[in-house]
Amino acid sequence: MTDAGDHGSTEYYVNRELSWFSFLERVLSEGVNPRYGAEERAKFLGIVSGSLDEFFAIRLSTLLRQKKEFPELKDICGFTAEEQIRLVLKRAGEFLGRADHVADSYVNYIKSSQELRLYRDGGLKRQNNCGSVMSTIPSLIKRIVPFDPAKIRSESVNIILKSRDGASCFLLPLKSPEERIVFAEGDKPGAGTVFLLEDILKDRGDLLPDYIDPSTICVFKAVRDRDEIYPGTPDQKNMANWLKDLETAGFVCCILQNTASEDTKAFLADTIALSRDAIFESKYVDLRFFSEVLKERTETAPETMAESASDPFGAGAFNLLSKRDRLCCVPYDSFNEVLSFLGEAASDPDVISIRQTLYRTGRESAVTDLLCRAAQNGKEVIALMELRARYDEERNLENTKKLIASGAKVLFGRAGLKTHCKLLLVERKEQGGIRRYAHISTGNYNEFTAKTYTDVGLFTASTGICDDVLSLFEYASGYGNKPDLYSLTASPFGLKEEFLRLIERERSNAGNGKAAEITAKINSLCDRDIIDALLSAAASGVKVTLIVRGICCFKPSRPGLNDNLTVLSVVGKQLEHSRIFRFRNGGNTEYYCSSADWMPRNFEGRIEVLFPIWDKSAQRKLESVLNRLSEGSIDTMKLTPTGEYIPTSGKTGSAQEDLTGLIGGMD
Repeated sequence: MTDAGDHGSTEYYVNRELSWFSFLERVLSEGVNPRYGAEERAKFLGIVSGSLDEFFAIRLSTLLRQKKEFPELKDICGFTAEEQIRLVLKRAGEFLGRADHVADSYVNYIKSSQELRLYRDGGLKRQNNCGSVMSTIPSLIKRIVPFDPAKIRSESVNIILKSRDGASCFLLPLKSPEERIVFAEGDKPGAGTVFLLEDILKDRGDLLPDYIDPSTICVFKAVRDRDEIYPGTPDQKNMANWLKDLETAGFVCCILQNTASEDTKAFLADTIALSRDAIFESKYVDLRFFSEVLKERTETAPETMAESASDPFGAGAFNLLSKRDRLCCVPYDSFNEVLSFLGEAASDPDVISIRQTLYRTGRESAVTDLLCRAAQNGKEVIALMELRARYDEERNLENTKKLIASGAKVLFGRAGLKTHCKLLLVERKEQGGIRRYAHISTGNYNEFTAKTYTDVGLFTASTGICDDVLSLFEYASGYGNKPDLYSLTASPFGLKEEFLRLIERERSNAGNGKAAEITAKINSLCDRDIIDALLSAAASGVKVTLIVRGICCFKPSRPGLNDNLTVLSVVGKQLEHSRIFRFRNGGNTEYYCSSADWMPRNFEGRIEVLFPIWDKSAQRKLESVLNRLSEGSIDTMKLTPTGEYIPTSGKTGSAQEDLTGLIGGMD
């Protein structure tokens, strides 16, 4: 964010929020991608709904707060918060219309390919085989209460109902997308009819209390402000209280079924204190129920791509890593490598201590279980649990209790800085003294997301790196001052400056006739200084290839760039999450990976890490990833000078599928 006197224009720059909507459009398109089956398409539709809710809860809330507190502050394009809010609300309404259209296409697809029918206009009375599933309806109806905004579950589907005399309104809150559907089996296995709860209640008014008018039933979803800054130093009690406060935070927007009457719209706007332009209309309101439709029909959960791969450590992780580094690229390599390393450390009698940062843990986390086992085996276990990881706060609190009960020590980081770096350090007694082994990753220690997120993790016994990991861990834990780092670079002390130095070195090399090239794979790019440095490098002759999954706050439209700058976005079955950097450096190519994107929040408000990849076999892996993603594919879109994303004209086939074979066979 820049001040009112230092802003760009829409000629070269792109508003962060509008760029995010462009990304969500690319994700939404996967919901009708003919290469995918019903389950995969439903997954993308669910991602779209969840991501949109999160955007409203955090980004829209931020803009509303900025409008109140810093009304003159402008973004990279020169827009004030008020101007951005208008743009966002307009774009959101358009996007929801597009999402409804895609959902309609999906309904037609599952009808033809899966023999599943979704009834929206009655028909329940004609079904003879849904009596058993109807038995769940009465328990849901018991939840109906007088309409009270305090009882509205944020980001969940709710049903509004009115009395027959129109004088009173009632609320039926739903706890999960699963409660919204009723499945009536068909004559063939897997075939059947799907009804939505709101349609059942309209069609079967006899199930409702006599005083309720079934014709007034309408679905809505209201989103509360979730961008309230966590106060002070995190701990269990404060976090639990803060989460409770979020349950009654103010509303920022509402998505209402497009069948709602004008009276219902007016009632909601008045009762939950929203302007009419913050109330959107949608046919489906929320698309996550599609995954629930198919859940029970899916016999087995999808496996990690490399689930059957052999154990790369062979005679043991410590034995292998004492000789050389190992790079693990999930899901092409198996996350079991991380679990195997941690499991060996938990059981090895020579291991003294284990330190690990945890950002997003699974509810039934194997990583947490292994740390608990290590503590129970007498190891010193220190876990730095980031309680402020949005939408994972409760899960992290649960795992905190579990770790403490096992005897592990749990720390919660520093006030004002989120611990976003992913570090694991093991200390082991060996001949000659204590030796350290480390794992540093671009992604979370979460075996569930590792099945669908692409990430990179480095196993190493390098003394320089391991010493830096220890120093950074101690700083992140809240002990000591700024660490002196020699092999790693970290934020908030110098990470952005290091990236700028590396970019400037390439620009200088190009001016001196040396090999100069930058390839960066990241999730988001919205830091103005980094953007301008990249544009300057490209204009100076550096070949710059950016693989930016999501937000990209500029377009390659400046004069003088020629063909030196290419911006790509890969959206496929796997969520591209790894951050990988290659700098040609006059022919002495350097590779790095990082937990950080090129965003101000990563440079200023988080503890992040940039780690070098020195091992030649590890570098070859990263080279394969970057080269294949840069070549274009049916997964890949290219950003044009006008700010549009178009299909690439490169290789056919899927880059992600190609990498499954390429990376899975590399050591």
